[in-house]
Amino acid sequence: MIKFNKILHPSDFSDVATGAFAVAADMAAQYGAELHVLHVIPQPSSAITVELGMPEDYRAELEAASKRRLGQMVESTGAASKVTYASAVGDVAGEIVSYAKDHGVDLIVMGTNGYTGVKHLVLGSVAEKVLRRS
Repeated sequence: MIKFNKILHPSDFSDVATGAFAVAADMAAQYGAELHVLHVIPQPSSAITVELGMPEDYRAELEAASKRRLGQMVESTGAASKVTYASAVGDVAGEIVSYAKDHGVDLIVMGTNGYTGVKHLVLGSVAEKVLRRS
């Protein structure tokens, strides 16, 4: 039988992500697994921030707000008791894969908006990038 010890749910707080969170929480409860919830704040890509980077105090504020919102999401659903909250700033797919590797995650449960055609080409798919890199 497959055993999952650590399950990661990356969330962008969308309705699709909320649905995936419910699945991740159920699986964590079923397997007695640790549930990791992660929100990645996309690194701004303007010329100014690329050159100067994101100010540390602003970054810390964004990450703290992100963790609070993850906590609210978990509390509102009564999820598993073993929950780890995390946030990061950077390339969304890259940060998700790095987190999973760094923390020995067995399973990533995330939603996808399912864009096709031009929207997919322009917006890409974080879920697809995570799948390819993980």
